[in-house]
Amino acid sequence: MDSLGNYTERSVEPELGSFGEFPPEILAVIFSHLDPHTLNSLRAVSRLWDSIAGDDQVWRLLYRREFGYAGSLTRGNSWRQEYLTRSQAQDRWLRGKAVHHSSTLSQIHVSRIAVDFANERLFCSSMAHGGFTVSDLKSNKEPLFIRCAQSGFTSFDFGKNGMAMGKWDGSVTIRLFQSDKNDLLSDGSADMITATCVAKGHLPGHQGTVGCLTGDSQGWLKAWDMRFCQRLNVLRVGTEPIVAIVSDFDGNVLVKDATSRVFAIHNFGTPRQLFYGEPSAFVEFAAVDYGGRRVVINAGAYVAICSFDQSTFGQTTTYIPSSTVFKVAIDENSASRRPTSHPIAGADSCMCAILEKSGMVVIIDLRDLSTVVRTQFGPRASDVAKVEAGESPPVCSICVNSVVCLLGFYNGYVAVHSSVTGEFMRSASVRIPKRLVNYRNTNIAVANVAIDPDASSARGVFSCGSCIQYFEFGHAPRKQREKRGFVRGGTTDKRDGLLSKMRQEYDDYQHLNHEQELQDARFETFNGDVGSDIELEMAIALSQSIQQPSRTSDEDDHLRLALAMSARSQEPHGYSENEDEDEQLRLAMEISRLETGADAGVYTD
Repeated sequence: MDSLGNYTERSVEPELGSFGEFPPEILAVIFSHLDPHTLNSLRAVSRLWDSIAGDDQVWRLLYRREFGYAGSLTRGNSWRQEYLTRSQAQDRWLRGKAVHHSSTLSQIHVSRIAVDFANERLFCSSMAHGGFTVSDLKSNKEPLFIRCAQSGFTSFDFGKNGMAMGKWDGSVTIRLFQSDKNDLLSDGSADMITATCVAKGHLPGHQGTVGCLTGDSQGWLKAWDMRFCQRLNVLRVGTEPIVAIVSDFDGNVLVKDATSRVFAIHNFGTPRQLFYGEPSAFVEFAAVDYGGRRVVINAGAYVAICSFDQSTFGQTTTYIPSSTVFKVAIDENSASRRPTSHPIAGADSCMCAILEKSGMVVIIDLRDLSTVVRTQFGPRASDVAKVEAGESPPVCSICVNSVVCLLGFYNGYVAVHSSVTGEFMRSASVRIPKRLVNYRNTNIAVANVAIDPDASSARGVFSCGSCIQYFEFGHAPRKQREKRGFVRGGTTDKRDGLLSKMRQEYDDYQHLNHEQELQDARFETFNGDVGSDIELEMAIALSQSIQQPSRTSDEDDHLRLALAMSARSQEPHGYSENEDEDEQLRLAMEISRLETGADAGVYTD
């Protein structure tokens, strides 16, 4: 319509720049730059936009742009589900409500810890005191203390089911945690036990299950049944003493001898040499990816990643850090999984964190033989400033999973960094009470840090001297929130109590008002509407008569006339108008007589 009110023909050509002209491929690229909340809103625009916003390729581009080649958490093929799962896990570490609990072990100074997060059990050992404790992960109440220090022990290892101690006379003392006594393993050999390895996972109850491996000074490798206390197998690895053993107790065994040679053994078959280092150099097993069949060997000046898979056996790649390698950590959840043959959302990787003595952290993917550095970062300047000058190394411990990397410093301080970008996220610890640990005159290192392998669970534990602190991020259960020890201060409990009381009082006030409205409505329904002035006078008279205990004769006459008039008004009109007028005149005269005080019968018809 123009300015004069005439209708004009409208052009049907689309406007330039309309999103309807873009092909779906271009829209998919545009949508991949948006956040998930906006994508969800765009799905309500049209069917085309709904299909594009929900397309898996859009979420794949969004995932790659934000998380790069991070490992898969869901192990599925949906990129949208993988993106949401990783975002929730990262947000839980970054913004989740913190729950902490600190405790101390008075019997021992903690040297090593092992955690069974599935059953919430904590295992602590002390090389100085020769003690061992098994306790609840969160509360650490009523720990089971086991005194195992005896003369003649040369090696020691423990897992979630028990521990084993090798002796100089060739025997092995074992202790299952479900038992209350020690058992002795011996096959009659007098060769000193130089290495011990105990199964870290669940130990089946049937006979013939290998639960412990030992190596002696003559190069013999022996397999033991811990439940039934018998030797199952024996194998000659070499002539040099065996100094280290690692195994998944599923057919894969790695052995290192005194000459820094590493052998791989499959199903107790022929040992195959995998790595040979300098005899005088420092060589140790740093981490093992049993799923990808790769072992990380810390040689001090460099890190060697060797493959013990049958198809790529002996293939080795090295990483040379800027300073000496201090510690190496691996994602335990990914290390236990075999690579999948079908496509999955996210990378099928196994993250490995290398901690240098300078405090620098380098994260690589063990299943990428090119050893490309995924991320590299160092501790914050404020965190390093907390360490006294000359203290080396600034970072004492490290652990990693697919979402975060935890760094342990001194005096109970643990920092959380992203394992994808290396950015600092938050502090995982709170200050340990002085009654539990005294670090006024010296720095006590955070020697052990453990994190739940399940990336969807943001929790962990660390040890500092004889103190243990458990931490968890996310929505704490109500029962834990009610306990004072699980809340940082009492402000939260007091505030929740006041808010609950205010809500209850407001609900009571609303209920009383509602009941009063219902009562008023019932009164109106029962009494009905007043139809005339005569009925109103009658109601007033009845009310007054009820409230007053006694009445005069005049009041009784007034009430009688009012009742007579009300009854007369409700009678049918079957008489004549003259009779009606006479009756009304008679009533009026009667009322006048009563008001003037005249005697009855004066006025006659």
